[in-house]
Amino acid sequence: MAIGIGVIVIAVFIASFFLDGILRPRIEAQMNSKLKGYHVTLGHAHLQLLTLRLTLRRLVVVQNAHPRPPVADFPLMRFRIRWKGTVFAAIGGECGHVEPENSHRPGSIHD
Repeated sequence: MAIGIGVIVIAVFIASFFLDGILRPRIEAQMNSKLKGYHVTLGHAHLQLLTLRLTLRRLVVVQNAHPRPPVADFPLMRFRIRWKGTVFAAIGGECGHVEPENSHRPGSIHD
């Protein structure tokens, strides 16, 4: 029984990596369909099926009228659903990101 569960867990873990090629263009297209006057590019997306953690890398937001510099540049963002909350019908989650690179900050080299 334990071996069967172990095999399933490993299979789900490995399967999550096969979704990366499908996930990135879908997320990017969905974001761009909601934006007016802006465009998003996404370097990489990964959904870990075991933990339901979504990792986005190189998320860049550009204003179409003024593409340089980008409005925001997020090197890394992570989203996670809290499983305990789903059991009690109180869905919650966490979002974390590495400090975004924004060249519009006062004192940046682009001023």
